[in-house]
Amino acid sequence: MDQTAMKLFANELCSDLQFSPDTANKFEAAINDLAWFLGIKGQRPEKDYNEGPDNLWALPNNVFLVIECKNGVAVGGGISKKDAGQLGQSVEWFNGFSA
Repeated sequence: MDQTAMKLFANELCSDLQFSPDTANKFEAAINDLAWFLGIKGQRPEKDYNEGPDNLWALPNNVFLVIECKNGVAVGGGISKKDAGQLGQSVEWFNGFSA
C-alpha cells in the first residue's frame, strides 16, 4: 500500500471509529481493520459465527483481547450491568476454546 492509500485508509478508519448510535457494524468493522493496521490478527466472531464477542484480537505470546464494542452507549451512565454481563459471556465463550 503506498503512502496516499495508507493515509486515506487511516482517515477512513478514524472516521469509522466514532462513538455514535446505530453504527455498530461500521464501528466493529473498524476495530477489526485497526487490528490489521497495527499488525495484529483480528476477527469478528459474533458476525462470522453468530456467537462470541464483537471482536477478538490475537496478540503476541498467545494473549488474546476479547472486545465488546459499545459505541452507541451514552456518556455519563457508566457501564451497565447488561453490558458487563455481555462481556462476561464473551469471555466465557472464549475460555471454552482456550481450555
